[in-house]
Amino acid sequence: AVINRLVETLSSQSVLSKRYGTIPEDEASSLAKSIEEEAFSVAGAAFSPDDDGIEILQMYSKEISKRMLDTVKSRAATAAAADASSATEAANGEEVSSSSVKAEA
Repeated sequence: AVINRLVETLSSQSVLSKRYGTIPEDEASSLAKSIEEEAFSVAGAAFSPDDDGIEILQMYSKEISKRMLDTVKSRAATAAAADASSATEAANGEEVSSSSVKAEA
């Protein structure tokens, strides 16, 4: 249920996707599994026999939220860097083309 909800959040329109973009469902599925496994490991490592379980559940939820946000931010930053690089390459290509035309004239 947790993984399905993460996939839905990452791959469909939401407040999160409006800011950071949506992720294709197949990629969101693998990211969701990874996020859930990491959060479960962190929460499990913090387990104490004295806990009543509420603290672990809170930690698990917090870790999922943190990792999901880190994932979308990182993905958005990578996409923005790639877009900027493409724009720079396109601009440089136009400069080279116009320089070639001027040199030929």
